[in-house]
Formats: sequence, structure tokens, C-alpha cells
Amino acid sequence: MPLVAVTRLRIRSFRFLLPFAWHTWRSFRQAKHAAGSLGVKLRIPEGLAFWTLTVWQDESAMNAFRITLPHRDAMPKLLEWCDETAVVHGNQGSVNQ
Repeated sequence: MPLVAVTRLRIRSFRFLLPFAWHTWRSFRQAKHAAGSLGVKLRIPEGLAFWTLTVWQDESAMNAFRITLPHRDAMPKLLEWCDETAVVHGNQGSVNQ
């Protein structure tokens, strides 16, 4: 059953925007090509909040991505760069009509 993960990260200051953008781009590319990745979307609305939506074949595929470079290097930096973070994930069942 596919797993959907959504994150929202708000950058604390414009001074963190460039390093955050660099790590985001690298992690986005990683996620697109990761084993078990079914889809990746990035939304950059106005302001300093960033949203990601990823769909994975299963939870083990998502966990393997999360602990692999370059994503693994970016995660500890979020404590310094972000003043708000939210993560939610869950299994997506099929819809019968």
C-alpha cells in the first residue's frame, strides 16, 4: 500500500534561504530517483514556507531515503534554519466508487 508523506518547513530568516534551497534541490533530486519513489512534488508559495509531497511504495522505501545522503545531511540543519516544521505521513488506500 503506498505511503504519502507531506512536510511543511518555514525558514527562520532569508539568510538561511540559499543553503536551504541547495539542500532542498539535492534532496528533491534524490527522492525522484530513490528506489520505491512513486512521486515527488515541491511547492514554494510566497514567503518562506516550503511544502513537499512524496509518495512511496511503502514505509521502508521512505525510511531508506530519509537516512541516505544527501537528505540525511540536511535534516539536522533544519533545527537552525527553520522556526516551524510539520511532517505527516500515512498509508493511502484505494478508493472504490
